[in-house]
Amino acid sequence: MNSVEEFTVNDYGIITNPGKFESERLYTPYFYDVMLTGEGETIQITEEDRLLFPDIPQDSGYAVVIEDSQGFVSIEFTDNPDYYSDNYYDDFGY
Repeated sequence: MNSVEEFTVNDYGIITNPGKFESERLYTPYFYDVMLTGEGETIQITEEDRLLFPDIPQDSGYAVVIEDSQGFVSIEFTDNPDYYSDNYYDDFGY
């Protein structure tokens, strides 16, 4: 599991360590770990998540974990619980 304490962030809250979370916010490794515990790619945002990361958009109910073909991880926020399944094939041209 990735602890947020193991990352260095700049004045804007962006991870500066090289690796799969480079140039992302601290909630990215957090939600990535949640995904790895069996929650799937689309994770419902809880009040605890919002307390830990106040910069999560208030109009979003779900965090979607995206890992690209080079292994970099990012987060997209949405209201749609089916966001990942609705967009998966579009992203890959199927």
